[in-house]
Amino acid sequence: MFESIRAADHGIFVLKNLALPPVVSFIPFPTEIIGEELHGTFADRRTASLFYGSTFVALSFAFNALWSWAAHGRRLVRADTPQPAVDAHTRRSLIGIPT
Repeated sequence: MFESIRAADHGIFVLKNLALPPVVSFIPFPTEIIGEELHGTFADRRTASLFYGSTFVALSFAFNALWSWAAHGRRLVRADTPQPAVDAHTRRSLIGIPT
């Protein structure tokens, strides 16, 4: 993603420094919950799995917000990056949320 970005502005810094780190630093907590519930009941394992998965959905939202900010109107995308590549990256990013 950052290979296609030519510059940074205040929005990129806010998203990169205030949206991504909290989610990334939160990942060990649901991972621990998954590990503790491996031998629990089905309901406990399902709840732990949903908690773990929702953490990565939040991470996907944070990355999508970062890319959307940079790619909107080619605001921060390098001039030599072709528009089909930008569109393909956007589509792949949006598919990642429900996946």
